[in-house]
Amino acid sequence: SELNGGIRMKGSLDNGNSFTISKIIGQKGDISASSPDALLNQINGHLYVVWHNFDEQTNKHNILYRSSTNDQATEFSNIKTIASSFDTLSNPRLSIIEPNQVFVFWEEGILEPITNNLSFDIKYKTTTNSEFNFSVPRYLIKNPANSYDPEIKNYNNTLYTLWKDTTENSDNLKFKILNQNQPFLNVSSTPILNITTKNTISGKDMSISNGTIYILWSHIPRLNTTNNYEIYLSTSSINKINFNDPINISNSIGNSTSPVINTVNNNIFTIWSDNTTGNGDIYFKKLVEK
Repeated sequence: SELNGGIRMKGSLDNGNSFTISKIIGQKGDISASSPDALLNQINGHLYVVWHNFDEQTNKHNILYRSSTNDQATEFSNIKTIASSFDTLSNPRLSIIEPNQVFVFWEEGILEPITNNLSFDIKYKTTTNSEFNFSVPRYLIKNPANSYDPEIKNYNNTLYTLWKDTTENSDNLKFKILNQNQPFLNVSSTPILNITTKNTISGKDMSISNGTIYILWSHIPRLNTTNNYEIYLSTSSINKINFNDPINISNSIGNSTSPVINTVNNNIFTIWSDNTTGNGDIYFKKLVEK
């Protein structure tokens, strides 16, 4: 119903054994609210929330932001508009450089006048002198094709960014770094990771641990005659960005999609969905970095 729309949250103060009453973060009744992302500041305990909505009165897409003003997320700042446009805005993502420099990333789709197709780029804003004052928008990547679905990880106060790209009419994975001392660095030069696939990439994830970057994704290999999606893993040292040849960790006769990765020390934990049995099963594999 109209009264039930909006972005909501619940919090736990006892390690997940119980949760607080549902709290509305976005506007009450905002049934267009979507794609929320949240991030906890480990230093001051503040919770940052970002989401997308579409205002039917103005016909504008909006990226909206709110921050808790205490360490228990019981009180929040006013809602702040990060971006507003008649063009398509979507898929907002959060990251932070400690102690409190907040980054908000999103996709912007502009209608090309000649082709009448949407062309997506990735933009971001960062806070300047508090958690509420943001810079002007800047491009993470801008090119003639589509860049979308950003993934951002913080490791030692450096932001590692991963996104999908269709520059060559086929999905690619591209990777860049935003350095702590150069948060407005133009990163639209040649990508470090560029994997051309036979078909659409069906999910990706990234994790960083012990100085190693792990990237997991799903795609149909070019030499695959059965046209099924497989899960691939590639790694690189953060000291010298040079990604290894990807390895197939699923080796399935069905479709393996929607991968998730987490790393702790030298242990690599991966999860994905697979339909080999005819059902939507969830598979798990633990890898050990040698």
